[in-house]
Order: sequence, then structure tokens, then C-alpha cells
Amino acid sequence: MLIIIEFLYFFHFSTQIAHTLNPLNEHIIHYETLDYDPRPYVNALHRSRRSANLYDDNNNHPDANPLYTIHLHSHGRNLSLRLKRDIDSVFHRDLIIEDGDGQPLSVNLDHIVSGHVHNQPNSMAYGSIRDGIFIGKIHSTVPDEDTFFVERANKYFQPNPVDIYLLDGSTLKSKYNYYDIVNAISLSKTTSTSTTASIIPSLPFHSVIYSSKHVNDPFHDRRSPIDGSCGANEKVREWMDSIANSAVTDDDDDGDGYEMNHNSSTTTAMINNSTDDLNRPILRSKRASNNNINGNNRNHDYSNYRRLFEAQGRISYNRPPSPHQTPSTPYLPTKRACSLYIQTDTFLWDHVKKHETEKSDFKVREEIASLVAQHIKAVNHIYETSVFKNIMGLKFIVQRLRINDSSACEPRKREFNQFCSPNIDVSNFLNLNSQFNHNDFCLAYIFTYRDFSGGTLGLAWVASTSGASGGICEKYKTYTENIGGRQVQTKRSLNTGIITFVNYNSRVPPKVSELTLAHEIGHNFRFTT
Repeated sequence: MLIIIEFLYFFHFSTQIAHTLNPLNEHIIHYETLDYDPRPYVNALHRSRRSANLYDDNNNHPDANPLYTIHLHSHGRNLSLRLKRDIDSVFHRDLIIEDGDGQPLSVNLDHIVSGHVHNQPNSMAYGSIRDGIFIGKIHSTVPDEDTFFVERANKYFQPNPVDIYLLDGSTLKSKYNYYDIVNAISLSKTTSTSTTASIIPSLPFHSVIYSSKHVNDPFHDRRSPIDGSCGANEKVREWMDSIANSAVTDDDDDGDGYEMNHNSSTTTAMINNSTDDLNRPILRSKRASNNNINGNNRNHDYSNYRRLFEAQGRISYNRPPSPHQTPSTPYLPTKRACSLYIQTDTFLWDHVKKHETEKSDFKVREEIASLVAQHIKAVNHIYETSVFKNIMGLKFIVQRLRINDSSACEPRKREFNQFCSPNIDVSNFLNLNSQFNHNDFCLAYIFTYRDFSGGTLGLAWVASTSGASGGICEKYKTYTENIGGRQVQTKRSLNTGIITFVNYNSRVPPKVSELTLAHEIGHNFRFTT
């Protein structure tokens, strides 16, 4: 089924000054606005949900996953998006979503979509459609390459209450804003026509669109020219290096620590039952000896990484390197999907809920799932199409998602939950994430909304070719640390990282947070330094 949604644009500036930049905030120097009727998609989504359990003889149903075509004109180009529901490209088919106590959550993911721009080769579009409004990212290739981001306007503007005009001519003053009642109005068709309403919003748009070229870094001068937005300054690097090189030898204990409710048997079964080798998460194996791997030369070639990751069971290859093969020829790993454990903390929950017009926990979880999906999709777009240290085709799949809500930091839990402290620096925050057993996953990340000092946006443990611990699939084991002149042993997982969505009291745009995540994951592979 083809659903066509027309996008109508309302510009803040007249045609006489159409080329004048229209800044959105300190990060985005120009934007345009979107307004269209979201009801056709809302209705189609409800039809697809009703059709989900109705299949034909070929186990298909025409309405179960319809194709949505979205026509728009923006920034001087025509874009016709072709989108379909797409969950499996970022979430594992046996994905577990849980709350802060490890209890399973039911979260709708059918609003997550991906596709392309019609008649634009190598284009891409992905994101989510919630309440009939598309939010996401568009990679356009015609007339030239450009990337556009679409966000909800209520992240930047506070809409006012609107009047609802009933068919009988009367006016109902609504305490709700435009975004709250879009879905309710679309569903009013199930009632008598006398209750059907039209809405006239005081804010004449629900989304903003801007080009990647118009995203600015206003805090560039405040950061270290060496460290940038990464939290690994000289002091932090020294601490991380000391931990990474202090692993207790012959420690074969895989996890007599707190394991955050990870179910190893379930995870193992899920991996082994996968029939798609290309999408299978990288399997953990006992770390092989690193004595024969020389990584002392900082300018070592890609073969050091290939041998190390292959020896450790992190990556396997279709074939051994040929002596006649040029260094520019990339290898395609057969097991190239890295399984992720993503945890979102209470600080991010509070921020998302603040900007959700419908304050229900269900809607907040949907928005957080959309946020995670868009970031993993963006990272996959980078790693699947790029060559790092002569390795290409890497992919990341979320295997477990933990969404911590405000209850995780209520008074009776706060003193036992160190993540609730408002004053944690970036290295200690990473350390907290690392103190849990993440053996079931290739990487474990926390998404937060904490304003770390120095403009820090992320931090992760760095992989090494010299035998030091850290990076993808690193084992949960014991490390020795000097605290107050005393040697203390602590178990850690160094296959971890963190990113934040706020910088100098300003929410960072998706372009920045997506690149931050890709950069920190690069540290886990030692693709970035």
C-alpha cells in the first residue's frame, strides 16, 4: 500500500530575503520549517497494526508494512522519500528491552523506518514516524551530496494552546497544544462526525529541517586543541593506561560480580540460533596470548590489528591475506556484527520527557528507542561504507536496551545507585559503567544528558595491539589500581564507553552526538586516536 504525505512549508522569512540565514540556535545557523497533515500516516499505522496478525498464503499481508512516500521541497531541492518500517537493521530480532530493575518492557518499535530518496542513486533516509511526523536523517545525492536533519519543533520552540473548531461552528478552548491533539483528532473518525474537529495551531509548523553544512560548533575555542570533545585528556589517559596495563594474570573468572541481570544462557542461544553469519554478533572467546603480537611501533600497519583481533576471536576473515594483495584492498570479516548493550540513564529520561508533549512513560520510551535507533543507524552508515585499518563492513546491532526512568533515582534507591549523583566527572562515569559484567556483549554504552566539564562529549576504553586490555569484546576481569597509596583490586569490563547529549548547557544536534558515538566506538577498535 502506498501512502503519500505532502509536506507544506512555511518559511519564517519572505521570498525577498530567502537567502538570508535563519539561525535556530548557537549550533544551527540556518533552518527551514515543515508543516503537513500527519493524519494519513497515523491512520495507516493503525491499519498496519491491525493487519499485523493477518497474513495471506505466502505469510504476507499488504498492509502489514506499507511503503510511505513523502514528497518535500527544501533547501532548493525536491526530495521524495520512500520509507518502510525497519527494525532489524539496528535491533536484534531477539532484542530485550528492560527497565532500571531489569524487568522487561513492552515498547513499540514499528515507528522506526528507513529507505531512500526516489531517483537519487546511493541516497538514504532513516529515522522514525511518531504521531504522523517524520523525524530523522536524509542523505541526498542530487543535485549534489548533502545531508539533512529533521527534528521536532518542540525541542526548540514552546507551542501555545490552540483553538479546536467543531463542525457545528462552536469553539473549544483547548488546554492542550497542537502536538498533543494530532493523534486524538485523527482517531476521532471512529466517533460521530459531530465531534470531528479541525485544528489551527498557534505555531504553524511541527518540524524543523536543516543541512549538515549549517551545523556549527560554537564551543570549539573552549576545548583543548588536542583532546577536542573526547574526555581523554592527559590525566584521564594516564589513568586509563594504568588500568589497561594492570590486569591480573591467569584470572579465568568470567563473572562473580554484579551482572546487571544479564542472562548468559539466553544470549548464547540467541547468537547460536542466528542463521545469518553477516549479522551475527561477534562471539566471545578466551583471550589468546598476546606475547607474539608486536605493537610497540605507533606507525604499525593494519596487519597488527588483523592478527590481534583474529587471535582474540574478535573478527574472522573470509581468507588469509595474500602476499600478492595490495595494502589498499580491504578484507571483509565474516562475523562483522558487533552486539551492543545500550543503557540510557535517568538524566536523559528527564530531558526527553521534558520535551515530550504527551508526558506518558510509553511515549518517552518510544522517543528514547527512536534516539538509539537513529544513532546506531548513523554509526552503521559510517562503518559499513568506510575502511578502517583495512577492515570494512562492520555493523552494530543492539541486543539489549535498558531504559532507566525517574524511578531509578527516587529517594529509596538514590543512595544505592551511584548513577544518580549529579556530580560525576566523565572518567568516573565511564568507570561506573565498567564495573559491571558485560561479557555477553561486544560493546556496552551509556547514553546520558550530563554536562561534563571541558566540553567533553564522550569517552571509551581504547583497544591496544601491545597486549594492554580494553576495546571490543574485552573480558570482565580483575585490575589493580593504586588508591591513596594502597593497591586495590577491582573487576571491570573495558569494552565500554559513554556519550552525552549536552555541552556547555546546550543540547547538541544529532550530527554531533552521532559523530561522537562513532568516534568513541572507533577508540574501542583503536581506529581513532
